[in-house]
Amino acid sequence: AKAPPRRRVEMERALAESHQRYRVLLDTVADVIWTSDLEMRLEFVSASVEAFSGFRPEELIGRSVDEVLTPASAALAHQRRNLRTDLDSSGAALLWPQVQELEYRRRDGGSVWAEVRVTLLRDATGKPDGFLGASRDITARRQMEAALHESERRFRALVENHGFGLGTTDAQERFVYANPAGCTIFGVAPGGLAEKSLRDFTDPEALVVAQQQTEVNQAGGESTHELEIRRADGVHRWIRVTSTPEVDAQGTFVVSHRIFRDITEERAAAAELQRVQQKVQYAQHLEGLGVLAGGIAHDFNNLLAVVLGNATYVLDEL
Repeated sequence: AKAPPRRRVEMERALAESHQRYRVLLDTVADVIWTSDLEMRLEFVSASVEAFSGFRPEELIGRSVDEVLTPASAALAHQRRNLRTDLDSSGAALLWPQVQELEYRRRDGGSVWAEVRVTLLRDATGKPDGFLGASRDITARRQMEAALHESERRFRALVENHGFGLGTTDAQERFVYANPAGCTIFGVAPGGLAEKSLRDFTDPEALVVAQQQTEVNQAGGESTHELEIRRADGVHRWIRVTSTPEVDAQGTFVVSHRIFRDITEERAAAAELQRVQQKVQYAQHLEGLGVLAGGIAHDFNNLLAVVLGNATYVLDEL
């Protein structure tokens, strides 16, 4: 038999080496690489799928998305299957690859979430011929996101239902945020403090006090002070404000986080207690004077008795 031309042999060897390199790449990459037909039936799956889902590649060949994905994710994948052109259902141009987050079934009955990047494959004539995808395990990331969202939900519930007023103000004393209790203290509906400023609720003298405390925050310090405010209904109230600064990565002041507590009744009670204490002190002073006067009178009576006794003796001698 006639030997093949040298050029052909070299090309076949180069092609074989190229296939081998790609095979090594596919067998070692952590992402699951796959291809499917236009009906989303798998035609190739990389070896990494076993660590990903517990299934061996050969077990998944020929399976549809309904078999490898959970029902909700399969429905999303079917929407992608319908995108066989460069236009979506509204006629807008599609940009490939498309990215989705899908939930895969695992052999052990569990599931694994993946970020899936899908590209439309075309044949030599440019006609859509299938899909090429790469699925990356994002289960840990989603769990962290879910835990973060749950933590944020609990924290927001705590803040929204806290008995004290909680708020955040910027360098110009404008409210960035206030919880419902904070809005109640200032006499506005929940959310009513947004974009308002402390200057809207304070007289000039009180505003100077607030600005001085903000300057303390801007310098990096915490502060606690009492402030007289004028509520939205015109009623004057006293509040105790505890402020903590927030700074950015460069140490520059951003906002002040503040706790507001209405102490009007507390101040009134303290004033009444002081008034009563003053009355008690005055009464005690009068009582002391009475005791002193009684003591003096007793001593005077004793002296008078001696004088009278001596006078009687003198008269008897006469």
